[in-house]
Amino acid sequence: MSEPGTSLDPKRRLDSSPEPGEELERRREEILRLRDLLIGKDAELRAAKAHVAELEEELRRYTRIADHLRHPWRLFHVVLKRLRARRNPRD
Repeated sequence: MSEPGTSLDPKRRLDSSPEPGEELERRREEILRLRDLLIGKDAELRAAKAHVAELEEELRRYTRIADHLRHPWRLFHVVLKRLRARRNPRD
């Protein structure tokens, strides 16, 4: 059995229920508030994903550099290839 003053008390619901127009307006405002919150969170998520993508690309670059440093002949090969490309452009 429900206690007086709870939301399950039928007498309280009848006495304190807002007008239908007021309730509809309150719900619309809550929907707009939640929509704005969702849009903001979505924007934050997109920014975070973009930042993660940038960090992953930077990590790939550093990984390639580290690989070249572990194998100096590969680094020499890359540098030589780039020097040749500058000297003999294929345009």
